[in-house]
Parts: sequence; C-alpha cells; structure tokens
Amino acid sequence: MKPSVRSVSPVCKLAVCALLLAVLLCLSAAGAAEEPHPLAFRLIGTPQGKPVPVQAAPGKKGEVLFTVETGESCEILGQEDAYYLVVVNGQTGYAPKNLLDMQTLEASPAVPEALCPTLSLEDPIPDRHAEYLTLQGTLTADQPVETLILVVWDERLFRVEKTVVKDLPRPASSVSMDILARALHFNKLSGGRKTVYLEGVCGGEVRLFFRSPAYICRENEEPAHVTKLCKGLPGTLTDTKLSTAWKATHGEPSLRFTVPEEAGAVLMTLEWKEIPGPFTVELQYADGRSLSLLSRPGGFYMDAVSLSPDVREVCLTPGSADDALSAVRVYSEPYPRHVIQQWEKVPDKIDILFIATHQDDELLFFGGGIPAYAAREDVTVAVLYMASCSRIRCREGLDGLWTAGLRYHPIFLGLEDVYTFNQAEANGKWKPKDPEGMLAEILCRYRPEVVVCQDFNGEYGHGQHKLTASLVTSAIERAADPELLGSWNVKKFYVHLYEENQIHMDWNQPLDETGVITPMFLAMEAYDKHRSQHAYFSMRRDGTHYDNTLFGLVRTTVGPDIVGNDFLENIK
Repeated sequence: MKPSVRSVSPVCKLAVCALLLAVLLCLSAAGAAEEPHPLAFRLIGTPQGKPVPVQAAPGKKGEVLFTVETGESCEILGQEDAYYLVVVNGQTGYAPKNLLDMQTLEASPAVPEALCPTLSLEDPIPDRHAEYLTLQGTLTADQPVETLILVVWDERLFRVEKTVVKDLPRPASSVSMDILARALHFNKLSGGRKTVYLEGVCGGEVRLFFRSPAYICRENEEPAHVTKLCKGLPGTLTDTKLSTAWKATHGEPSLRFTVPEEAGAVLMTLEWKEIPGPFTVELQYADGRSLSLLSRPGGFYMDAVSLSPDVREVCLTPGSADDALSAVRVYSEPYPRHVIQQWEKVPDKIDILFIATHQDDELLFFGGGIPAYAAREDVTVAVLYMASCSRIRCREGLDGLWTAGLRYHPIFLGLEDVYTFNQAEANGKWKPKDPEGMLAEILCRYRPEVVVCQDFNGEYGHGQHKLTASLVTSAIERAADPELLGSWNVKKFYVHLYEENQIHMDWNQPLDETGVITPMFLAMEAYDKHRSQHAYFSMRRDGTHYDNTLFGLVRTTVGPDIVGNDFLENIK
C-alpha cells in the first residue's frame, strides 16, 4: 500500500491528516530481532463483539450506510469527536469509537527514509520529574513539508500508543522542533521502551525523518495473554500477587486445567514463590495423545513450558509439597518474546561471572557491564546474588536482568539479607552456611574466565558488600587449589573501585546503529524495574555517588591490562 494523501472533502481534512497514511514504521533494534523490519502499518478496527453501524456523518442522528459485522474489519482513516472515519470495500463512513477495537496491520512498502541528522531527543531516558519528551533541532528536507506526524510505538507490546498530527501554517523545507515542544506529555504515555518516529508529508508522500528509542519511567502493562480462557485455574494463580500461591495437597497432588481450542495456546509461564525442585508437566492433546515431560530441573523462579494450539489439558505435578506456585500465564501467538521471560540454565562454561550482594547492586555498581557483555554473541555472562532479598526484590532482579539482555537465570545463593555496616556482624549471619565453600563450588562448576564483584569497602560501607568482596577473594584462591577435585583457576578478578591496576569502562558505546542504545541505556532501563529501591537510590549515567565505570584488577594469570576498557583483555 503506497503512502499517499487521500482526496476528501474539507470537512474531513483534519481527520485525513490523521490517516497515518501507512506511516507507522515499527521495530527498531531494541530487542526485536525475531520480528520483521522495517514495516509500514495502517490502523485497523474490529468490532467489540457485536456489529458496528457505519454512518454518513458523526453523531447520534447520522444515517446508517452499512454495518461492520463481527469477524470483519475496517481501516481507520481518522477521527472526529467520538467517531472514527473508516473505510470498508471502498465505502467510507463514521463508526463509534467505543464499539471498535483499534489495532495495527502490516502493510507494505515501508515509508521511505529521509533521516535528518540535526534532530535528537532531549534525553533517551528522561528525568523522572520532567514533564515532556521533546524533540530538539531543526528538520531540513529537500522539498517543503506540509504536515508533521509524530508517532510513539510501544516496543513491549508492539503497538502504536500515540500519534500527533501537526499541519504547518505553510509548507517549509526547514522546520524548528519548537512546534512540537509539548506534543508528548509523560503522564499520557505508558511506561517502558518506546520508539519515537517523526514523519512528514512532502508533495503527497510520507517520509520518515527521525526515529529514536526512548524510555518512560512508569509501571508497564502486562502483555496480553489468554489465561482467562483456561478453566480450572484458581484465582491465586491468575492474580498479580506474589503473596498468593497454590500448593499440592494429599487430596490434590497436581494442578489440572483445560485449554480451549480458541485459546491457541503456545506458551505457559510459571512463577514460583520460592525456587522449586524438578516438576513434571503432562499435556493432553485434542486427539487424545498425551506427553509427559520433565520441565527444567528446578532452580528457576520463572519457568516456561512450550505448548501447541491442540493442547487441551495441562497437568502439573510439583516434586515437593513445599513448592508453591504463584502465577500461571498462557500465551497465544503473537506474543512479545522479548518481554516474556524464558530463562535458560547457566552453561557449564562461562566467560564472565558478575557477583552482586543484593538485587540491584549489579546495576548500581557494575553499570553497563552486564548489558555490554550479554550483547556479545561470543561471550557467555552469568550473575550470582549472594543474598536473597524479599520475593518482590527477587522478581525485580529477574525483570531487570532480562531487560539488560541476560538470558541465563541468575544464581541465588539464598543467604540472609541483613542491613549492617559491620562486616563481622554480616559474617556471623552467613558463616553457618559456609558461603566461601558455596562460592568455590560455583567457580569450579561454571569455570568463569573473569569474576567481577563489589567494593572491598562496601561502596557506602555496607557490611555485606564488604563481606562479599572478601569471600569472593578467598573463594577464588580456594577454587584454584590443585588438590581440590575439579579445581578452577580464575584468570582475572576485578573489584569495583579497587585502587590498584585500575581501568575505566566505557558504558556509552552504541550497541546498535541508532547510536542511542548503549550498555548504560540498558542498565538504567533495567534499574527502573527495581521500583522498591527508588526511594533509597537513583541511577544516572555514572551510577550513584560511586563511579560504576571504575574497576581494579586484583588478580590475573594472563598479565596486566594494557589497553583497558575490557574485562576480557588478554583472554578474548
């Protein structure tokens, strides 16, 4: 469908400017590798369960021209008051907004690019207290621009969230972005990753002049799922509360629920209240076949099981009566794969192990380290948490790491979280569990080339941070003991803020062609998931008050760093 300006009566001129004209390019490089790009879109409306009358004019007294039946769709050309201007099979008219669901539908060809280098967003991750997301600079084009179209695309849910259409007083080849200074108010946008597009109508064609990722600091909507279509799931599994859970009993050792055909189920996610042991899942298919399988062998807060549209019954049996299931979600196609957490187990051999004390320390003090190396295809990265904080903080940790690009489920040692400035007190709480031995076992099992951990002085003096650095140091020596079965000699050991053999890491190197997505961008986006800690800490480009780009090389078997800016120097 070629973008063009449609010829309509003056009454509809404002609506026609909002046609979107197949204008909506979607899907930047922000985590959508499985989706095709670029794409042009047109707006499509579908009836909300009953036929929708289409009138000759907006308003209650408009003559009904035809009806959009259930199961049919119409293209939305514009809007006027409480009505959409729609077209079906060449016929146009007005349909009540409240009777149509608006969605997007792929069309082609894509809008031609004429990207303007003089345009920029004020800040891709704006301050929480800022009022507007604004474009800066001056748009220049090789022919006069008649209309500006500003589009916000939600990268999580793959949908157009907002469109602003601005007719210029007169066509111009140079347009200051002051004209759009208050176009995008934060409070009118949902939270999460966006892509902002600026398009313009030039001589009857739409051109793309600007696109950039952005981030809105606000709670995200839950991705659409079909869980409510399933029968037999208790309310404790369909609510959003981690405090409610289902447990197996002697009379009910398994969780059983049915999946209707219309659900089209392809994936089931399971969120556990505590990390479970192995469990079995039996799937019953429409033709009577059944398949018993052992899901991932426990160890995950969030697990995922692949389904197929012909699954009709699911039977889940925990391996222990103590395992408590907090939430079940069932998804059909298409679902946002980059949003739904489908963790993998840590491989037997890794390159870098980041060891943090609490959930959020891995971002505050390691900055863009995790997203920088997780983005590299030639590097395997794992994260270990010493202390397991509250369950909500463990969820925030998972949400943050997934956002940062990690795909291996973090390792939780499960030690007690105690706020103390006294290292001896911290040691007294952890010592009975032999954390040094636990760490040495982890090192021998996963054989990291490089280990990165927190400051010997505990950044702001936290006793458990200090203890973590001390324990990791001794565990590395212990794991390297040749008399230890399966011993492993870590090649490089970095500590945050260590004063000797220092290197400065650059977390602002672009990870994609936009130049905006950087390790620090992803780290800041990931830290936004730690909502419970925002009253105590904030994170900007250099972390908190403690430079998250500064590390010292405590131990090396491959020589000193010469170039710097790479934990894997002399290794890869």
